[in-house]
Amino acid sequence: GNVVFVWWSLNDANVSPLATWSSAKGLHTLSAASAGLVATRSSTEERVLYVDHMDTVGTRGDVYAAATDGSNATQLIPGAYVAGCSPQLAFAQSYAIVTHCDAPPATTPSATVSSFSTATWARVDLATAAENYFWATPTSADVLVSTSGGVLAAPLAGGSPTTIDATGF
Repeated sequence: GNVVFVWWSLNDANVSPLATWSSAKGLHTLSAASAGLVATRSSTEERVLYVDHMDTVGTRGDVYAAATDGSNATQLIPGAYVAGCSPQLAFAQSYAIVTHCDAPPATTPSATVSSFSTATWARVDLATAAENYFWATPTSADVLVSTSGGVLAAPLAGGSPTTIDATGF
């Protein structure tokens, strides 16, 4: 792609400033305290997802969406627990997809998988008690998640998920 994420001065807790660079828009600082190597861009290269406002020990941070130059930054998830539950970030169709934990991860699936319409950034929780990962492609209409109730195909816009495998991974 044409958007490059730049982290520097990474501390022992994986916290670092974050900038983006593109040939079209140049270099732009997005965060003074980001989760290192936790960011993604949309397939159109117009938007990014990243973690901002990380505490210095790398425990909590806020998940944000913004234009690749950092403008129009919008907080999606405040105070996400990052240690042991690093947010997984992606774009599919006109949605952002984010995994997040509100507390330290448990020994059972404890993440929430949420989608956000890129038009309004309205949040829809697609699955709870989920593993901290998912599968989707840029053109997917559903996101596959593994939960304590099995593997589900959840519509990005929300609604009832379809159980693919009741035993899960």
